[in-house]
Amino acid sequence: MAIFGEAGFGMLRESFSLGIRGTAFDSLMLEELRRVINKQQHTFVLPLAVELDKRKHISHYLVFLSKNKLGFKVMRDIMIKRSLKDADGMPLYVFSSIREEEGRQIEIPGLFGPRTVLQQLSDRLLGDFKGSRIEVGLLLERCLEKGYEYNDSHVRKGLIYLQSVGKIGILHNGVKTTLKRILNRDVIEFGASGP
Repeated sequence: MAIFGEAGFGMLRESFSLGIRGTAFDSLMLEELRRVINKQQHTFVLPLAVELDKRKHISHYLVFLSKNKLGFKVMRDIMIKRSLKDADGMPLYVFSSIREEEGRQIEIPGLFGPRTVLQQLSDRLLGDFKGSRIEVGLLLERCLEKGYEYNDSHVRKGLIYLQSVGKIGILHNGVKTTLKRILNRDVIEFGASGP
């Protein structure tokens, strides 16, 4: 109870008594933990689900907290490297030697919701940078400072996705263009409306 506080623990206890179990309960618990951590103004937070047994379910979660941007970046890159990926190549923050060995896809309902990881990252970029005009190199640094769970290549993928759906403009050498590869010196123009 100490971690979640009385209200958060009460909500989790009520959810459990209503029969919410498995991945749905895990999602509620992780969301409540993320709320508590954000309330305490921790910026650098990474959750990792671990599947270790043959029953093919999540056996436990690791949550990494850091006060240090470099420590966060190093651990983020390690988790991304070991994580299962979705169809867009985006990390799911799930470690599973079982599914890798068997070569099967994984679905974790509730952890990412109905939108893909790429869409969620893109929505976050739009929300955090709406109305701004910023060089890619600076944007990548700001994403790290804000505790984004994704590395530079993932953020670039999100920018290319946003460009493809007409949500941002990309200036290369001062000229608006369509790019498949974004350089640090390119400038991103975010609309004022957001997602």
